[in-house]
Amino acid sequence: MKKFKGFLVAAGCFSLVGCAFPLQQMPAGLLASDVTVPSWNSVAAPTVGSKTGTSTCSAILGLFASGDASVKKAALNGGITKIMTVDTNTKAYLGGLYWSVTTIVTGE
Repeated sequence: MKKFKGFLVAAGCFSLVGCAFPLQQMPAGLLASDVTVPSWNSVAAPTVGSKTGTSTCSAILGLFASGDASVKKAALNGGITKIMTVDTNTKAYLGGLYWSVTTIVTGE
């Protein structure tokens, strides 16, 4: 009986962490999500730059992850030297079995 209770506690902890991890602080749909939110410095930016650059990372089943979603990589990809806004787009499907995070940078 002790082993069964330990299993239930472990399963409960893993299920709570699994639900919270991929989409922290963003609205999430159970079957699919595609949400874009501003980063802290985008809120104060008065204008959006004329150039756009993106960088992406993704994960499958929470077991395999790859990519570079850094602001620096997004700026390099867009040829941007002066960053004006930074947004984050998160996509998740089937409760987080697959998800991706894309950083979107605008500037000059």
